[in-house]
Amino acid sequence: MKFGLKVLAMLALTLSLINTIVPAEAAKQVFAQQYNFESRGELKQPLTMFFKANMPIQIKAIVSPLDEMHNLLLVAFPEGTSVFAVNIAKGYEYALYKLELREKGSQELLILSYGKRGTGRTALKGIDIIGSNDMGNIVSLPVVGFKEVTLFNSPLQVRPNRSLILFRDKMQSVVNIIWNNDRKQFDVSGVDRRMLKMEIETEFQKYMNIYKADEELGKIMSLITFENIFNIEFLKANSKFSSMDDMIWRSGFGIMNLLEVENVNQDRWNEYITKNTECKTWHEFGKLAMIDWMKKTLKLAEETRAKGERLVTPVPKPADN
Repeated sequence: MKFGLKVLAMLALTLSLINTIVPAEAAKQVFAQQYNFESRGELKQPLTMFFKANMPIQIKAIVSPLDEMHNLLLVAFPEGTSVFAVNIAKGYEYALYKLELREKGSQELLILSYGKRGTGRTALKGIDIIGSNDMGNIVSLPVVGFKEVTLFNSPLQVRPNRSLILFRDKMQSVVNIIWNNDRKQFDVSGVDRRMLKMEIETEFQKYMNIYKADEELGKIMSLITFENIFNIEFLKANSKFSSMDDMIWRSGFGIMNLLEVENVNQDRWNEYITKNTECKTWHEFGKLAMIDWMKKTLKLAEETRAKGERLVTPVPKPADN
């Protein structure tokens, strides 16, 4: 890529959670150093890479505005008598890491593209990895299997086998990035957003037992409505629907409310749910919605009780449009 003189115009999760995801002996990890950007778009600290052993290269990178949802990342550095440069416009925020993912002595530049940072979690929009190929040329290496996924705002972890771990916002789920030497590519796994049926059932029963054992919480549960559990916040996070009404009207089944779902062809309705949500059946999606509602209501109840107050607001208010 030609490049002129104006080269740059432009929480860690707790150990207890880690141990529920992988065996203790595999949970050994280090937190990778992250290179961030200042408000003016320049790297906060110098970044020197060794794409090839004993050959340091100073990396130049800058982020500049593109549109409301995206910024443009420009990465450039000298390569022999020319300049290597790459533009990435997948995200709003970017994080850079220098890592040894294939062999000792040589490094790869990992670039993670994120959406706008959310409270506790953020969408991962892209994964790019720059390193030397078998011919000794510095290139963007193949990354296979990536799909956009939401992550907890926690540090990137590097395991002893040189795989990378990012924690998803779904229980006991991680995104794994590892080099496949046979195929000469980085494989990404764990990005399937669907929870397993067993995971949903286990989590559902866990919270149901809590509510059954607590008289006040049990009374609250007896008052819930479809509007409470299929609220806008839940639907936007777990489906393609913008609201409960959107889910009803878009279906094309001619129903007026969710009570009428039992009157339609169940196979076709489940196909509709599979296509538009993170679950395979309407039954699973309903339980997922209940899990979300029970978690939030339980947290609200705990906060209220900690203040010495009674649970006077029985049901969380549905999110506004």
